[in-house]
Amino acid sequence: MVAPSITINPRVSALPMPPADLQNRLRQSAQLSPCEDATISQFIQDAEHDMQMYERYVQQFNIRQVALQLEIARYKSLKSPIRRLPRDILEVVFLHSAPVNNLGVGRAWYSAAFDLSSVCHQWREVAIDCPTLWCNIASSLLKRAKEPVEICLSRSKNHPLSLKLSRANDGDEGVFSLLLAHSNRWVNLDMDFNILLSLARPSGEFDGRLPLLKSALYEGPHPRAQEFLNSLSTAPKLRQLTCVEHIPPGSFRWSSIRDLCLVHLANPDTPRYALDALRECQHLESLVYCGWRHDGTTLEATEYTSPGVPLPPTTSHIRSITIQIWQYSGIYSLLRDLFQPLTLPSVTTISIHGQCYVDDDSFTTAFDGSWPYETMVDFLTRSHCALTTLELLGMPLYDDDVVGFLRLVPSLEDLTIHELWADADDIVSETSLRPPRMYTETITVSFFEQLNVGLAVAVFDWENTLALPKLRRLCLRVREHFDADEAFVDMVQSRWYAPLDIDNGVSIKLKEVELIVLDKDLDETLYEPLKWLEKDGMMVTVRGNGKYIV
Repeated sequence: MVAPSITINPRVSALPMPPADLQNRLRQSAQLSPCEDATISQFIQDAEHDMQMYERYVQQFNIRQVALQLEIARYKSLKSPIRRLPRDILEVVFLHSAPVNNLGVGRAWYSAAFDLSSVCHQWREVAIDCPTLWCNIASSLLKRAKEPVEICLSRSKNHPLSLKLSRANDGDEGVFSLLLAHSNRWVNLDMDFNILLSLARPSGEFDGRLPLLKSALYEGPHPRAQEFLNSLSTAPKLRQLTCVEHIPPGSFRWSSIRDLCLVHLANPDTPRYALDALRECQHLESLVYCGWRHDGTTLEATEYTSPGVPLPPTTSHIRSITIQIWQYSGIYSLLRDLFQPLTLPSVTTISIHGQCYVDDDSFTTAFDGSWPYETMVDFLTRSHCALTTLELLGMPLYDDDVVGFLRLVPSLEDLTIHELWADADDIVSETSLRPPRMYTETITVSFFEQLNVGLAVAVFDWENTLALPKLRRLCLRVREHFDADEAFVDMVQSRWYAPLDIDNGVSIKLKEVELIVLDKDLDETLYEPLKWLEKDGMMVTVRGNGKYIV
């Protein structure tokens, strides 16, 4: 935009007399002389001309201002550092910010890939030339999803596809057929099995068409689901399987499965499913056992009843086990029944997410038997495992329960604890669902004292007194009762300035620590020493009531 030139031509006429005299003369009833009338009229005309001239001047000034703003924005944009990024770095940024192209799943429509390709000419070229950006597709079978699905398939070229497909009331079979034509590129598949029930699809159409498929979801035991399961058995690269409500029969090709997720929605949760799966999958490396859908859909809490007969002893060489259950009565009984017959000599990671609603009526059942300490001791003794990662999330644990368990796993390097209803999951942490008051305090002064290197050295029994001597990473989420600020700071400092491990000749230091306190403001002055540790190399995060302190 070219700004027009601005020309100012001041008026040349002058008042016939001083303003005060002219005002008095015009107020008089005597008629103006012809000379006075002509002079005053000319002056008014000149003033009106000047007003119009200044209005044009203001308009021209605004046009010039807009032109300058556009030039500044254009040149600033072209001069910005992100313009200097190489294309391959820009692609990495795009891939990090665009995890999925959601085309109608859950009535949501958002696609960072389409948004990024609409910013500017350079970004459009980078986005279109980055096939991986378009490979992750979540789509309903709506007719309006067909065109964006076609664009994603075209721009993804021949790269592997990750798909999540959901049924729509007015579904278009053409969308499914379009995706099925690219089944040779499917790597991950999460498909609502109502699709197979609602569409008139021929049986066996997946047979031999899934050469790259690595992960899939099974919802049985409907015959159509069984047909799809038979097709999965022929997928040569299938390694990850999610089973909803039912596990496949023994005829399924279990030998290839490495990662298994068992999801139980309406059935009372029982560890029998998990033990059966561990016996079937001889080469399994990780097991996830949960009571709500893996995509975050929550259900009403269930009641657990221990099986009438003892569960058979089960040994597995998995390296990771994750348990996610939400029950009114807690999960202590379930944990006891699961770990009592279980032996895991190769396990290095255990994650237990045991949310429960503790109101006054269910207080006793929620703590039924308390933390199964004896069962866990027997499990660890049988397994002889070198546990390195432990997550205890959302359970009503006392500090003594945690410390006693931690002393059983001196090999632990990574510890995460979320107190009851201090969990990171927004769905099960709504304020309306929380109990009226806290019944347990997991993270306390006593807890930190057991981790403090200085206190262990003071009693001259470092190895037997100090819990978790090899701890590298500690993440804590606590409720508003937290009052152990100074004990926490002292513990972290002691872990940074740790003594030498004489046996190995290396210094054991806490490398990363995170403390998140919900619904409470923290005194920033108490955490000043941790800022120095952060400058010294430790990764420190402290946040209170949503505000970062460190």
